[in-house]
Amino acid sequence: MTAWSRTVIPWLFLTAIVLLASCKGEINDGPGPGGTTELGGIQFSPAGGTFAAPFELALTAGTTITYTLDGSMPAESLDAGLVVEGPLPIEGTTWVRARLLNDDGTAGPVVSQAYIAVAEELASFDSNLPLVVVDSFGHEIDEESDPWEGRPFRPVTAVFIDTEEGGRASILGAPDHAGYGGMHVRGASTSEYDKKQYALETWDEFDEDTDVSLLGFPEESDWILHAPYADKSLMRNHRMYGWSNEAGRYAVRTRFVELFYGDSGQTISDEDYRGVYVFMEKIKRGDDRVDLANLTPEHTAEPDISGGYILKKDWIEEEDEGAPTFFETDHYEDLLLYVDPKPENITEAQRAWIRDYVNRFEEALYGPDFTDPDDGYAGYIDVDTFIDHHLLVELGRNVDGYVLSTYLFKDRGGKLSMGPIWDYNGALGNPDYFEAWDPQGWHYENEEFPADNPTAYLWYERLFEDPAFRQRYHDRWVELRGGVFATGEMLQDIQDDAAVLEEGAARNFDCWDVLGDYVWPNADGWEERDTYAKEVEYLAWWVERRLEWMDGAVEELAGD
Repeated sequence: MTAWSRTVIPWLFLTAIVLLASCKGEINDGPGPGGTTELGGIQFSPAGGTFAAPFELALTAGTTITYTLDGSMPAESLDAGLVVEGPLPIEGTTWVRARLLNDDGTAGPVVSQAYIAVAEELASFDSNLPLVVVDSFGHEIDEESDPWEGRPFRPVTAVFIDTEEGGRASILGAPDHAGYGGMHVRGASTSEYDKKQYALETWDEFDEDTDVSLLGFPEESDWILHAPYADKSLMRNHRMYGWSNEAGRYAVRTRFVELFYGDSGQTISDEDYRGVYVFMEKIKRGDDRVDLANLTPEHTAEPDISGGYILKKDWIEEEDEGAPTFFETDHYEDLLLYVDPKPENITEAQRAWIRDYVNRFEEALYGPDFTDPDDGYAGYIDVDTFIDHHLLVELGRNVDGYVLSTYLFKDRGGKLSMGPIWDYNGALGNPDYFEAWDPQGWHYENEEFPADNPTAYLWYERLFEDPAFRQRYHDRWVELRGGVFATGEMLQDIQDDAAVLEEGAARNFDCWDVLGDYVWPNADGWEERDTYAKEVEYLAWWVERRLEWMDGAVEELAGD
């Protein structure tokens, strides 16, 4: 987490936001904030959230309460700040911070609630998708989108409103979460799109990560608001991650949402409606994410030092004067980035241990006895994860597959594993390069592959020289085709997602008028796919054709 200077931000937090959306539904009166929440011994009534009309906020406790309305820290003594003497009038978007002054002279912890104003004419807006409302307190986050420059987290207030029993989320509904955090633009090539995607962290009162549950996901502090833009089906990442999870390989959890995001610090207009997003987890170590042992600097000898590690194949930036961010393997000269522990946290002993482990795997893989179940490659890698990862890349014919956005992990006492899968917006027939539009053909046999990282596929080339590996690959494909990869199941998944997205997609493409236009890297035929229904139809057609081709290709591969 990168905190912003506390000497800069206090004036930003008292803002007024009016949410306007000309294409968002019929308008009726709606409720204001409600309920009561207790934090740090203080009762906030009503609790934080969105509201349509001014109201009075009651802060109550058994002793004195100090507070602020401008984002600064509440006083630790009676003579140093504002003291609650009655209800506080709330008229515009306000971040209320408070703390108790105990009878013994000590001060309680700082706690807060966020209240976001909604224009009266928007009070009845609702959706069949959860709603996310974000304000960045006047900082233009979208302007800091260069992936090769610093993109610090900027303070935001974020309100998450989940669907209720009737299947609708109201902009004035009870929030699933209303709180403070940080956000910045994320992505490399996608950061150039008009529709930005964002990394979001949930923070405590001192700009430190704090774990919360959002929209039913397990508690964590790191999140992503993925913005489908060139992917006009809006679902490619969501679908591939879902299929991976159903196949038994963890991928990040996802939910479709609609996002309102304003950076003016004053008023959100209809231009600030950002469309349909995919809210998702970030890949990181954790009991409910990549479930690995926590490797800390104190772990200096086996067995502790043997895990857990997360590595990645991706773009390599030039090394700075700090800690090395990657290592190069001895035999195949593959480049592996440190993800967890981070480059600045991993110790020299841990760097040496994981580098040596991967090099010993490569030595076994390259050696004459590489097929031996004990002395060969199988002694170092979880073969089934390598097979499933390869099948998922080829199923989607992901243009970045194997070389970019490719994660590996190793648990304590375990073997090197592939996954989780990541970044599939350039898959399932969407791109116009590497022949990825063609549902026939192995991605790894494309003449231009692997242009972005020439050494990154060499492990698999050697693995496929083993007849036992090819047979195991074939058998896993047959198993999956009888279940989660069954044609009917996959096509139904696409139609089910399309039904959920239909309402939000109409609003999304009203605001991002790209249907029937070329958005890099759309495959040929984009001009004919001028409706959302046609984009979904194309996706289903491509998946069906891909499954048919892979059936024959996998059978042939096993027979080689």
